[in-house]
Amino acid sequence: MIVRRQGGREAGRQGGREAGNSRKEGDRLKVNGAEVILREVVRLDMFLVEQGYNPAYVAVEMNGEVVLKSAYDQTILSDSDVIEVVRFVGGG
Repeated sequence: MIVRRQGGREAGRQGGREAGNSRKEGDRLKVNGAEVILREVVRLDMFLVEQGYNPAYVAVEMNGEVVLKSAYDQTILSDSDVIEVVRFVGGG
């Protein structure tokens, strides 16, 4: 379960897949400037899908470094991570 803080309140969203271990207090991280609390261990690829992103069409920077798409399924989100997700858009 991923919990995003919204105006001082917590709102939960349960994903369809579970990564495994629960976290009692939850890890706090920043995603595109917003605080997110993780209640269980979650991989980056699963997190992106739960947040409505298509991993094929985004670029991710974690703690100042670009994460390769091939590493999304091996990257575990942790307390104090700072993540920036950039979505590709077309047009002209």
